[in-house]
Amino acid sequence: MTLSRRGRIVLIGLAAGLLVALISSMWLLRSTGGRDFFLARAIAMLPEGSTVRWQSMDGSLSGPLEIRGLHYAYKAHRFDAARLRIDHGLWPLLSGRLDINSLTIEGATWVIPRDESPTELPKWPDILPVLDMPLTINVRE
Repeated sequence: MTLSRRGRIVLIGLAAGLLVALISSMWLLRSTGGRDFFLARAIAMLPEGSTVRWQSMDGSLSGPLEIRGLHYAYKAHRFDAARLRIDHGLWPLLSGRLDINSLTIEGATWVIPRDESPTELPKWPDILPVLDMPLTINVRE
């Protein structure tokens, strides 16, 4: 059985598309250029008014990734770390799960603004299920 000319063109196109996707993925995950491209997109998705900066960064998205002099600020919240190192599993990301093998944070400061509003404890129906069955207690002597 031979493939028609149109079938061969489609097959070659699919193979070329798969090759481009594979090369792009490897570039994104294993190179510093891919890492910087991804981080620029992630920073662009942060809330307006937030800032992220760092002094130096080593590693790739496939891990481990080490960031020195990290600073993040949003409104009155602030996070500073002298050194942050993260090593994660790459394959679980395909299923939408982040598995962190190791996380090291040195010289960190996390500033959270004081909230002066009174705390209200939750009420029964809001957090617990309603019990519809009768409660019986058997005591053995």
